[in-house]
Amino acid sequence: MSRAPIFTIGHSDRTWEELVEALKNCAVKFVVDVRTTPYSTRYPQFNTEVLRESLSRSALKYLHLGAPLGARPNDPRLLDGDGRVWYPKVRQTAEFKGAIQRVEKGADSGHRLALLCMEPHPCECHRFPMIAYQLARDGYEVQHILRDGSVKTQAEIESELLERFANKIPQPNLFQPEVGRAERLEAAYEQLNIEIGWKPRPADLTVD
Repeated sequence: MSRAPIFTIGHSDRTWEELVEALKNCAVKFVVDVRTTPYSTRYPQFNTEVLRESLSRSALKYLHLGAPLGARPNDPRLLDGDGRVWYPKVRQTAEFKGAIQRVEKGADSGHRLALLCMEPHPCECHRFPMIAYQLARDGYEVQHILRDGSVKTQAEIESELLERFANKIPQPNLFQPEVGRAERLEAAYEQLNIEIGWKPRPADLTVD
């Protein structure tokens, strides 16, 4: 069986019907919830218990992996010097690596999975710079389902990222002509992490 692409999607303000339609248009069969806390007072149709039952009625399977893949870990060792969650540190944890392997094994088996979070655009959410980053570097095809139902590849979103932070990342010039896309992209990912990374309160953290 050939390896399947891995999708991401944000439920945002979609209706339940819109979410299912977007998933089925991409032939998704498994939804992997990567929200740390899979509940919403504003959109209760996406609370985990409701979501699991509703997806089942639509012939879609549900798995919550918010602990290892969520944006809000409670380990203070995963913060940067300014107190925000630093995605490269999260990616080095055994929990993250184990969860990523589960997702990748699913894709290797031909299962079409979608990583579900809340934000409508990948660049507003950790699913792109923290999770999809790793999947793409492991050689998996990642596609992002946008709010209007269209789909963009990881490479296309990365090009948007480079443009967004063009004034904050190294660019080739007379003195640094060797600055390549890979170096600029890593710098852009870092800028996005600074912009959207969660800053927990001391009470949110667990200290051993």
